[in-house]
Amino acid sequence: MNENDGEKEIELAKQPRIPLITREAASEEQRRVGDFIFEKRNEEYAGPSAILLHVPQLAEQFELMREHIRAAGLPQDLMQLATLVIARHWSVDYVWHVRVGLAEKAGIGAEIIGAIRNLQRPKFVSAAQEAIYVYTSELLGPTGVTDVAHQAVRKVLGSDALVIELTALVGLYTMLALQGRAADIAAQAGSVPLPK
Repeated sequence: MNENDGEKEIELAKQPRIPLITREAASEEQRRVGDFIFEKRNEEYAGPSAILLHVPQLAEQFELMREHIRAAGLPQDLMQLATLVIARHWSVDYVWHVRVGLAEKAGIGAEIIGAIRNLQRPKFVSAAQEAIYVYTSELLGPTGVTDVAHQAVRKVLGSDALVIELTALVGLYTMLALQGRAADIAAQAGSVPLPK
């Protein structure tokens, strides 16, 4: 813990292929965008967003899109469940561990998280969560979304606009996961890697 600014030090298991931009080493433009991304979360520069800072204009546009989707009206538990499915699909340890913490805070149960971690279909009590899980999984899969999955998620979300927002969320967080995957961002030191 840095006593001066309250930021946590994140120790990675290994160094990524593309170095993370730190606040101390950032250019003026990278720092402006990095502060826009990380200060509101009270976080240090870390993860795929710190990789994106190599291209600050892209990082800024990504963050604006993320803010839009967060404000779109998707229920928090459903949004976090979708991001958890995305993180596991792309199997980026760092991203997975971040998403797990956020999913837990949103009320996603340990049984559901454990099943997704182990590439098993969870047993859902909530029809809404099941619809989000199926839609997101099918969207990321090789054959796309079935009519049944589309109708179920449309019923849960209540509008075509929110289905479009959910689909945009899947694309946005896929981009983030792919940045982590391409840079080979390892999990935090001491965390348990995902089963392959």
